[in-house]
Amino acid sequence: MKDENRFLELMTVLGEIHDRKITRLLLDVYWRVLEPFADEACIRAFHELIRSAKFFPKPAEFLEHLEARREDRAAAAWLDVIATLKRFGNYQSIRFTDPVIHSVIEAMGGWVRFGLMEEKDRPWKQKEFERLYQILAARGGNHPPYLAGIHEIENAAGGYRVPAVIDIGVSIGINGLVGSNGADVVGGDDDRLHRREKAARGCEGRSLIHVGAFGGEDGGRIQ
Repeated sequence: MKDENRFLELMTVLGEIHDRKITRLLLDVYWRVLEPFADEACIRAFHELIRSAKFFPKPAEFLEHLEARREDRAAAAWLDVIATLKRFGNYQSIRFTDPVIHSVIEAMGGWVRFGLMEEKDRPWKQKEFERLYQILAARGGNHPPYLAGIHEIENAAGGYRVPAVIDIGVSIGINGLVGSNGADVVGGDDDRLHRREKAARGCEGRSLIHVGAFGGEDGGRIQ
């Protein structure tokens, strides 16, 4: 987690709910536990524990929520990648809503190579994908903006127009496939889907918090 203000706010809420004094030492311990995870995942864990925890949650409870969520995200990301590959192959350049997928695919050799995966290799490729996803999602940082397909690579090398990047909405299964002009590509009947795919192909296209870092003696319940 990197958002110190949001962290302090949510820890204060937990303290108020469970009548627990939020000391600087307590803040430092929880910050160090949450620091490796993305802000979005940590905030979600806070919200879930605010709703469900009967007692002030221990660090292990945060880790249980975060690890389970990361495994779910990795499995969902794999489903989205496979559905996209079936729909477009490795010829189109692809941009997923979740940029972690881009880093995972690049680490596995890139979109073009990934598209050459044989059916018999899929189980162990899935394990590799989900393992890399969990590592890279926890690490944070920058990710490639999209995955280049065969058409873009060959056209760019030959000095020809580069096709549009296809935007993919990520959810469990495919939530939506979107062309570069913002039109939905998945979600309608097969004929409309075919027309939109065809049209899309033609478009151009850490800071550490140390003990004592949170406010002064007058910081409310934080002492």
